[in-house]
Amino acid sequence: MNIEIKSDNKKLLAHLKDLKEKVTLAAEAKALNSTASYIVRGAVKIAATKTGVQATLLRKRIAVPRGKKATARTLRTVVFGGLWVVPVVKISPKPRKLASGRVKYKTVPGDAVRPDAFIAKSTRGTDRVFVRKDSSRKRVPPKYSELPIKSVTADIGPHVRRAIEGYGGGQESQNYYKQRLFKEMDRAISGNLRRYGIRVR
Repeated sequence: MNIEIKSDNKKLLAHLKDLKEKVTLAAEAKALNSTASYIVRGAVKIAATKTGVQATLLRKRIAVPRGKKATARTLRTVVFGGLWVVPVVKISPKPRKLASGRVKYKTVPGDAVRPDAFIAKSTRGTDRVFVRKDSSRKRVPPKYSELPIKSVTADIGPHVRRAIEGYGGGQESQNYYKQRLFKEMDRAISGNLRRYGIRVR
């Protein structure tokens, strides 16, 4: 009595192709998105240390835009860095009025002391540092935007850009991506094999 055992290579090859097209690409997309979040967290921490701006504000500046996450089809994600200026009151330590009447506030980098600056409430009820556009003290105009004053701001754009580029292009992020990819691949392949009744320990 003979028992013939055959290997169905066609089914096996078809299954392996399915793994490559579906499981592998999905794992790559998940690893990319996880790495993008990792870069955001690291860049926020670095930028906060360099600028003195609170991390809660920087998280609005450094993020993955909506609709820009990687998918199995695109395999591409984006970390966005908002480069617009911030009011100096958002930088730690907070601005304060000196005994001389001048206002001292933090810039990026360093400090500034201006005799023509003053601290007042903005239209939103929050403190801001202002300077006069000219020496005139005319009556209050009907619109706030017409007042002869401007808010003092600081440019944190270069620091945000360097934080993203430095952290995102560093070896640490590359290693993180590789680790996440291997984990996602292992998880995806194990889950796919379980569909066929194969358990991987």
